[in-house]
Amino acid sequence: MSEFSFVLPADFADYEWQAEAKGWFSEATLIVSGKRYRLNFYDPARLSQEIEDELERDGWFFEPNLVLVKSVTRSHMQRAAEQPAKSVSAEFACGGIGYAGWVGPAGPDLTNCVKTLLP
Repeated sequence: MSEFSFVLPADFADYEWQAEAKGWFSEATLIVSGKRYRLNFYDPARLSQEIEDELERDGWFFEPNLVLVKSVTRSHMQRAAEQPAKSVSAEFACGGIGYAGWVGPAGPDLTNCVKTLLP
């Protein structure tokens, strides 16, 4: 099992409600075996909006370290971050922490590329 810790800003409790309302948070850090990964959490509705906006504007979408959770709360983010960190190899389905997949003009194809926690 990999050594890991999940770190949120010290004052996260003060604005957790905002992260949940926005459906997005990008200031969390996962430390696995001494390596630091900044995670980008989205809920399904916000991620869909982001993908549509980016495709319309740029024709493609990419978000490093993307983690999709049911709701952007401390408990959902922590559980989602711990899942790959607890595995022996600490990998997401598409080849390692830090890879979220690529979405091109044809639309999102996130199959097997995004670690998802929707209990």
